[in-house]
Amino acid sequence: MRTTLLEATDLRFSWGERPVLDGVDLAVSSGEVVALLGRNGAGKTTLLRMLNGLLSPDGGTVLVGGDSLETMGLIERAKRTAYVPQSITSAFPMRVIDVVLLGRRPHVTWRLSDRDVDIASNTLSLLGLSEFAFRQFTQLSGGERQQVILAKALAQEARLLLLDEPTSDLDLNNQIGVMKRIRRVVDDDENRGAVIVMHDLNVAASFADRVVLLHEGKVEAVGSPREVLTEENLAKVFMVDCTVDVAPTDGRLRIHVHDEVESFPPNDGHEGD
Repeated sequence: MRTTLLEATDLRFSWGERPVLDGVDLAVSSGEVVALLGRNGAGKTTLLRMLNGLLSPDGGTVLVGGDSLETMGLIERAKRTAYVPQSITSAFPMRVIDVVLLGRRPHVTWRLSDRDVDIASNTLSLLGLSEFAFRQFTQLSGGERQQVILAKALAQEARLLLLDEPTSDLDLNNQIGVMKRIRRVVDDDENRGAVIVMHDLNVAASFADRVVLLHEGKVEAVGSPREVLTEENLAKVFMVDCTVDVAPTDGRLRIHVHDEVESFPPNDGHEGD
């Protein structure tokens, strides 16, 4: 039976005088992968940070598991939400297994248990990273570090995963592999759900149950990939000429972008997506 993991209502946020989000609603249920899509500066990363409590909204509410995020302590937040940022700015001087074990901190009282170590090891195995377990995190490539941070988040065992472009530094083969594993985690654990910021429309169409399309600080459309990823919506939000069809072999939605009508605005330094 599905339960509501997240309910965000009328979220508003501005960077100084510039409004970023204006009345955004979002709900996520267990067993569900929700993709956040939109142009640069649409507010995707800002929204994800508010859902994790890293940013406080100027208005609106965020409920996680039915409780207000605003009133939760840090440990309780970490038990309920696990966040993976878009980029990894720190290079931990520690072994990979120890980085993943940091994800167990909300559950540790006096010391790490055998179960904590097993969960960290199993998570590395799930992501195909077992061979890196005793390697120094600083010796890994950007894409490998990104996967280790994802493993840390999965080891946290939070019910709600908040992932900001978790495959941005990976090649196409590894992108698909990571998305399959995230999908598997959500499918295998009926209590878990995920909100994922994405840029690749076809990846979103393949792996998301629902798509939230942000445009100019508001939700332009929300629904299944077929309902949201229409030629009309994509032309309006991304300013591109594209064709959307269904593959005859597997029935998957396919988006073919023909040309870009208008270039994306420059990053303002606040919105990392």
